[in-house]
Amino acid sequence: MTDAPHTRPQPGDEIHGVRSGLTLSTSTEPIGGPPPITLRRGQTLTLTEPMIAASIDRLGGSWLDLIDDEPAQIARWGQRMFARGPAPEGLTSWEPGTPEHTEARERARREAWALPESRRWDALRRVETDYGPPQATNSITARYPGGRA
Repeated sequence: MTDAPHTRPQPGDEIHGVRSGLTLSTSTEPIGGPPPITLRRGQTLTLTEPMIAASIDRLGGSWLDLIDDEPAQIARWGQRMFARGPAPEGLTSWEPGTPEHTEARERARREAWALPESRRWDALRRVETDYGPPQATNSITARYPGGRA
């Protein structure tokens, strides 16, 4: 197997978010241009010429040059942020253990409980299969004499 050369994506190429949070400029206009885009995990984005132009630094490099270089992305951002092509089927918008995961699980659980009883239990089992068990939410309440903290 040969490694494909690392080439900068071109206009019309797609990238997808591996992690949420990478912000892309959509224009080289300093004021009045379209707003930037924050790429979310699982989101597919088609690159435009202005996006690519805005990614180029004063030395001619671009963060897009890191598309096929996972170690370089980890060195720059501490994790892989994006990859070439459309998001793979089944890539969730959340990662286990994140607040987004907790919100998605809770939303799915509420939707399952809203179903008729004949379908509810299968839906609740799917929530457990898809999202895993709920995260622990322990809390401790301390009581002080006289009601003061």
